[in-house]
Amino acid sequence: MAHAAKGEPLQTALIEWEELAGPDADVALSRARSAGVTAYRVFLTWYDVAPIERPADFDPENPAHPAYRWEAFDLKIRRLKAYGMEPIVSVNYPPLWAGGSGYSLTPDPGELGRFLRAAARRYSGDFGGLPRIRLWQMWNEANVDAFFSPQFDGETPVSPTLYRRLVNEGAAAVKSVHADNIVIAGGLSPFEVPTGYTRTMAPLRFMRELLCLSNSRPATPTCNERVAFDIWAIHPYTRGGPTHQADNPDDLSLGDIPDAQALLTAAARAGHIVTNQKPRLWVTEFSWDTVPDTRAVPLALQVRWVSEALYRMWKLGISLVTWLQLRDHPFPEGNNQAGLYFRGGPRIGCDPPKLTMSAFRFPFVAFKEKAGISVWGRTPAGRSGQVVVEQLTGKKWKRLASVRTDRFGIFSRVLKAKTRSGTYVQDESYTRRYRDLVVCDGASSYWRLGERSGEGAKDELGARLARYEAGASLGTAGALKSDKDPAVRLNGGKSRVALGGIFSPRTVELWIRTTERFGVIFSNRDANGQGTYIGTTGEGKVVVFDTFGFTGTKVVTDNRWHHVAYTYDGTTAAIYVDGVPDGAYTGGRVELGEPASLGFDATYGNSFTGLVDELAIYPHALAPPQIKLHFTASVKNLRVARSTRFAGSYLRARFPARKVASLPFSLARVPDRPVLPFG
Repeated sequence: MAHAAKGEPLQTALIEWEELAGPDADVALSRARSAGVTAYRVFLTWYDVAPIERPADFDPENPAHPAYRWEAFDLKIRRLKAYGMEPIVSVNYPPLWAGGSGYSLTPDPGELGRFLRAAARRYSGDFGGLPRIRLWQMWNEANVDAFFSPQFDGETPVSPTLYRRLVNEGAAAVKSVHADNIVIAGGLSPFEVPTGYTRTMAPLRFMRELLCLSNSRPATPTCNERVAFDIWAIHPYTRGGPTHQADNPDDLSLGDIPDAQALLTAAARAGHIVTNQKPRLWVTEFSWDTVPDTRAVPLALQVRWVSEALYRMWKLGISLVTWLQLRDHPFPEGNNQAGLYFRGGPRIGCDPPKLTMSAFRFPFVAFKEKAGISVWGRTPAGRSGQVVVEQLTGKKWKRLASVRTDRFGIFSRVLKAKTRSGTYVQDESYTRRYRDLVVCDGASSYWRLGERSGEGAKDELGARLARYEAGASLGTAGALKSDKDPAVRLNGGKSRVALGGIFSPRTVELWIRTTERFGVIFSNRDANGQGTYIGTTGEGKVVVFDTFGFTGTKVVTDNRWHHVAYTYDGTTAAIYVDGVPDGAYTGGRVELGEPASLGFDATYGNSFTGLVDELAIYPHALAPPQIKLHFTASVKNLRVARSTRFAGSYLRARFPARKVASLPFSLARVPDRPVLPFG
């Protein structure tokens, strides 16, 4: 058995893109935790929290002053702590009265200090039951004039001097509350942009100016100014792979990290950094984009680069790496396609994982050397334990060694092994429940109608609360064989589910079980008969009135469960029964937003007797394949088949304690190639 090489930890983090503020916060945090994330970088946007106009009696150092608006940020911090994640708080964007316009002018250092003193007091661990924040980052990409300006006076750099004052005020503020609070500076954009609408100073030049160092090797002091921070942060995006160096000698990509380390070491040696510890280097933003952007990195190459980049950054002494995003942005509207998850729909739970997530969660590399095969890895979330290294041989994985990690979950070893080859297909299939399909196909409201007591019917999408009225019977066996969620029985007369105002829907989807003819299933019609009406005819078929009227062909009043959907795409209306088209009509309609109900129609006052379940309203017309899939998923959860084939010489690591394996890593060397660095 081999012992792991001694080294520093490797903590992995994510940047928040408002996923912690919405209804899917728990899903996002659960997925982040599954990806091995132990910290989250969140932005404390100063102008969102501070008053828009400064009151005459405003005390900016008092976190309890009523003019402050902390509530949304409080919620994020509570959620992070509930999931065991450390917040990295990056403050940015001043209010107008603090010397900025939100996006341009330089913030007043004194005002920032007063604001951060209030923030550090609020999140000191001793205020109103709120959790403590230890990690405070002073601004984001202060070398970009869109975030911090001015950058230059003519051609003379001025932003490093202005930023030094900002960092010193901020550091004094947060450390006055807790001396062991950690101050993070830097976080610079990696590439110089010398001209154009947005100017960016080259990051290594910014570092030298800030730290008062010469542009020489070795760097020497040029002034006696000092700046207070504990960690210097970088954003080392590349136009290539994990060892790629930037073309501009003052830019900072992965291959240039030693240059930043050299400046940090020189500044510390010159006494230009105020800290009670050895200054550390962190990565607080980094990624590679993948498909569907054709300029990005092929996914199979990206996952190799992710593991190798984490290894090389750790080897250089970087103990925290922050990935850009949990999920892709919508494409092509959004530039960033660097998520650990593909964008699968409007909600986070719709997103299928990329292989990127596996590489980020359990990075593992293997390289052929003269002495054998060198392997390195870090277990998910850095948990310590026993790791098994395996080699692909034929169609099986053969055990090569058992390695004990260090206390940070890091392991490394040089293995005496011959190169073998084989083929392996990794199953990445996942399931979709009926509920998943409704949510991911863009429903605006979705009532499962599964309550067993009470008067309120919960909208799964949080849009509106419906109300059970006049003796609706709850807790009856539901329509879905794949799900045990109950249904509601409507008993005729005034028995209904009152839904509130609904503008003419493009899709109404639900399940019914009834023997009643001339019954109303759904209606938002007004007293003049305008609006959408779905019901049953005297022959037991589905009928729709929506300015025009038409009927289906299949009988649905046979006391069996039937899936009913009505769609209107702006020209054509269609009825579907049990996943199959059942009637259509072409024409225009009058659209309105009137109170809607299940089981009641305002025009004639008629009602419905029978069971209803799983009502969904959509602002667009579902396509026939979507409706068919929904019906199919009512019987059994859908399995979405997906796999990746690996062929060649591969090793992988297994962590038996968590029943998880790394992705296979090829022993074949991969040449560098040009890629889009981000967005």
